[in-house]
Amino acid sequence: TLLGMLLESWKCPAAMASGGEAALGLLTEEAAAGRHFDGAIIDMCMPDMNGDILGERIKSNPVLANLPLMILTSVAMRGDAERLLAGGFSAYLTKPVRGDLLERALRNMLGNVSQETRKLITRHQLKEVEHYANILLVEDNVTNQKLACALLQRQGHQVNVAGNGEEALAALSSGHYDLVLMDCRMPVMDGFAATQAIRDGSAGARNQQIPIVAMTADAMAGDRERVLAAGMNDYLTKPIDAAKLEAAVRHWTAGRAGQGVNRESNPVQALAGGPSFDPLAMIEQLGGDRDLAVSVLPDIVSSLFAETETLFKALNDGDIEAVTRAAHTAKGLAGTACSQTSATLARALEEAARNGDMSQVRQQLPFWENALRELADEVRDWIAQQQGQQS
Repeated sequence: TLLGMLLESWKCPAAMASGGEAALGLLTEEAAAGRHFDGAIIDMCMPDMNGDILGERIKSNPVLANLPLMILTSVAMRGDAERLLAGGFSAYLTKPVRGDLLERALRNMLGNVSQETRKLITRHQLKEVEHYANILLVEDNVTNQKLACALLQRQGHQVNVAGNGEEALAALSSGHYDLVLMDCRMPVMDGFAATQAIRDGSAGARNQQIPIVAMTADAMAGDRERVLAAGMNDYLTKPIDAAKLEAAVRHWTAGRAGQGVNRESNPVQALAGGPSFDPLAMIEQLGGDRDLAVSVLPDIVSSLFAETETLFKALNDGDIEAVTRAAHTAKGLAGTACSQTSATLARALEEAARNGDMSQVRQQLPFWENALRELADEVRDWIAQQQGQQS
């Protein structure tokens, strides 16, 4: 599974259980042998028992009661945090979960030995204590350098300065940065040429997709389109506005906007022009690990096709619960693959199945199949491109 691969990539040995009863059996066997687990990650939606019940069973067993528990859910509901904290859970994250957030949640959960001041670890709580960004400022004007550095450092960020595009490429090749603030007009190498070199891989593969925000005094019509066409992600004008600078940095270091799935009632209309696959979001979700994305994506796509077969069989058998379960699983897998199109259609299938509307499920299936084939094609092409760049 993707979760197992993430844990393995962090050198974190893990045992897998297919459901609640299997998990309880594994936990009690290990305890009887004098061994113990450091923590457990539990899915909320499982066929034999949900995550709430499994957590309750674990906490009611004196031998297992001190085991730290994290629960993952595809749908967050009001009141979940209070209920799960009262039920003994230590962490609560929604799927698909970013790899870096999952890693930090695990570190916090396993390092939290105090039960008296225990707070539930959530996505919001992790973001509140998120580390400040390491920013590369590419600017040739000394006055602008001093002003931008002062504003960014006041916000708590670490800032390094490069005086032109060549210096920026050298800095990116030798260090790790979360964001580049790029002046467009500079001697030696300007911001447009530097951005092209970064996107081409001249600054190292790990920085190829780093967010780049243009900073220019040329507030003319068409400038935003030009910097975006050059491969930059955003655009700020000079003189530097402190509030706009802070907002841009917060946006591009806190995560990509618009990853949430469209919630329009008609999924076909909602998806007009929507991407089948967002590789940048996928890499970000895995903590920036491009190689891990290349490794796990084929398994995710394969699992999506397998769940589709399960859904078809359940539909033909008239098994509404199995249809709902397969659509729910497909929705989570599509979200993990960062496919807005597929995730939205899977949600529509799940909602129709929960309402018992099998005719609506059948009506949506052709769109789902088309989206899945498009996703598979885009993933295959992207992986081939990545492997070609490495060879």
